[in-house]
Amino acid sequence: MRIECLEWDSAFFGCKVGRYCGHTFREADMENFFTEFQAGQYDCVYAFLDPRDAETAEVVGRHRFFLADVRNVYELSPHGSWSAARSSVEYALLRRSSASCEESEEVKRIARELSAVSRFSFDHRFKDRAAALYELWADRFFEERDSGVVVVRDHGRIAACVGVQIGAGIGELVLVATGAEFRNRGFGWQVTHAAIGWLFEQGARSIIVKT
Repeated sequence: MRIECLEWDSAFFGCKVGRYCGHTFREADMENFFTEFQAGQYDCVYAFLDPRDAETAEVVGRHRFFLADVRNVYELSPHGSWSAARSSVEYALLRRSSASCEESEEVKRIARELSAVSRFSFDHRFKDRAAALYELWADRFFEERDSGVVVVRDHGRIAACVGVQIGAGIGELVLVATGAEFRNRGFGWQVTHAAIGWLFEQGARSIIVKT
């Protein structure tokens, strides 16, 4: 089987969603792929493909695959300036045990705003559920171990936030967002630097962020 059924995604979006298990396509693969797609009655299949493979790009273009997103992964190693930058920013780390209901709702509101520019909002299959998906993702950072939400405030209100998590020495920034009314005032820079500094202080050997 080259297509894996994604049960959670299917239930959340209300259509059958799968994931292609390879990272390249050749013309010889297409007949089997479409046979499996139809036999499984899929509505949508994610294919996380290598953009550097020219033949893959040619094949999926010829078969009119929908390009939803290009993912870049950036990695940062520690150096002293991050701690200095973090120390200049007033921030808070929120978890379920420390966040008020109002703070949790503010973070989820900002996440809903961020969803409007996500790939989910540009895909007709998912756009009606994009805001709910981002709200759920934001809420999970309050709950899971070794994670939280770093926030910076403006006059008591949360202006920007970013989910942080760490495991096996790798820190990650997820859902970096500034509230619509607070944009273009440097809050995104502040919350990013605060989050990076916090992750390094928790022992992260490197930090990644995925676009």
